[in-house]
Amino acid sequence: MTDQTSWLKEDLKSDTTWKFVSFHHPPYSSDERHFGGWINFRDCLGDILVNNSVDAVFNGHVHVYERYEENGIKYVVLGCGGAPLKGRMLWICAALWGGMAPEDEVSIYSPDGYHVEFNYINVYEPQSRPGPMVLCWYNGGDTKIDGGRQGVGYPPNYYTGMCLVFFADNSTNSEGKHTFGNWDMYECLPEKLHHFYELYPSTNGFTVKWVEEIKGF
Repeated sequence: MTDQTSWLKEDLKSDTTWKFVSFHHPPYSSDERHFGGWINFRDCLGDILVNNSVDAVFNGHVHVYERYEENGIKYVVLGCGGAPLKGRMLWICAALWGGMAPEDEVSIYSPDGYHVEFNYINVYEPQSRPGPMVLCWYNGGDTKIDGGRQGVGYPPNYYTGMCLVFFADNSTNSEGKHTFGNWDMYECLPEKLHHFYELYPSTNGFTVKWVEEIKGF
């Protein structure tokens, strides 16, 4: 028993609605470079997490998004190691109001009244092409998007933040870019969620800037 595991056991005794644990190396992984994950963490922490009714464990290191459920605990590999954007996945934000039921939808609003909606599957069980939706509040490196600048740091210096971002994979992009394009939208989202701008399909509208409010219904 180490000082760290002793501290963790004591900390998890608290009577709270949700219990989240985060550490660097994932206990489970299907990535070919880290296949199987870090078994030593499973051996060391597995019983502690189960016995203290932990809801979810968040890890990094492996640069792919993965999600598992073992012994009633959700394990999430964030998949954004080294990325300039930081934030929280939308399903974690939904936990603030008790989470979504399978028939629910969520709306993301900006101050000017613009909003987009997504269903349960998109939030909790995203395909790899769109990837998880992340509400980003930090940008570590400025880049041009649609001719504009995002800014660096936290809002207001990150002046498009908070911003909803799809952490997409690069499986369908010929240039190897992590982009969620119009055809991806057509194949991955239900028709009622397809976004159009002046009659033309456009996924740009999903990247809501200056997010002010999130509503579940």
